[in-house]
Amino acid sequence: MSALEIAHAIKTLCPSGLQITEPGGSRGFGHVVVDDGHGKTLVAVNVQQWRPGDAKMLELFKDAKNLSDHTRIKVYERPSPYGGNGAKQWTVDTFREDGLRVAITALNARAYKLPAERTEPVLTSDQLEAMALAEVWQHAD
Repeated sequence: MSALEIAHAIKTLCPSGLQITEPGGSRGFGHVVVDDGHGKTLVAVNVQQWRPGDAKMLELFKDAKNLSDHTRIKVYERPSPYGGNGAKQWTVDTFREDGLRVAITALNARAYKLPAERTEPVLTSDQLEAMALAEVWQHAD
């Protein structure tokens, strides 16, 4: 998927009533800035196709929760790897049985390296998980 296709998919998967701007990225990676009127959040998505059963991916997801369709899912929160005062990122990382990996990250700032604008991102972990598991990614080229 192109960056703009991913950014468009993010926009369609977000709840209504949010302002979504600044689409960008590169092939297999897209991002937007989401604003609920109380501070901005960078939402970024990586879409990758791995071999089904890839040993590196199975190792990465060995401690992940397994869903009924055999999708593995990891959810975590950590400080932003690129700095920014108080900046943290929330990530939902999924690996499907067919090798499709979708990772969605939301930052409590409008961009990496910038200070936090809010304590948590606009989207909750449950919303990020639903977005990561959405069918739209299964049709990625």
